Amino acid sequence: MNKKTTTTSIKTSTATVERIHEKIVLLRYDKKIELETLETVQENLTALYEVGNIGYHSCLIIPSRYALPTIEGRKLIEKELSKFPYVAVVLTGLAQKILMNFVMSVIGKTKMRIFSNEESAMAWLLEKIQD
Repeated sequence: MNKKTTTTSIKTSTATVERIHEKIVLLRYDKKIELETLETVQENLTALYEVGNIGYHSCLIIPSRYALPTIEGRKLIEKELSKFPYVAVVLTGLAQKILMNFVMSVIGKTKMRIFSNEESAMAWLLEKIQD
């Protein structure tokens, strides 16, 4: 599946989604976001799909420090993130790390990893997409 999308960047109400590499899409949340509703999760996932191709692009996610999804949003995240080849998430908040560890157990630890900085996350993704 070597499709190319034409859109390279989308600004949503809570985040910016952009293609930062031939095979990597970045989802960076605005710093002000604290609670992510089902609607904002859907909006950001739609943007991810418009900028990247499911099954082809991997994903780097950088949420705001205190952002947490609602229960419905978390369930949708679990379902949809499993469609990406690899997912790297940069987290600094303890509550986020606990939640994402649960999501990671659902998606699979070989496809998803949590990092404390963007550089390590990007290095891991670059290594994975080279394999």
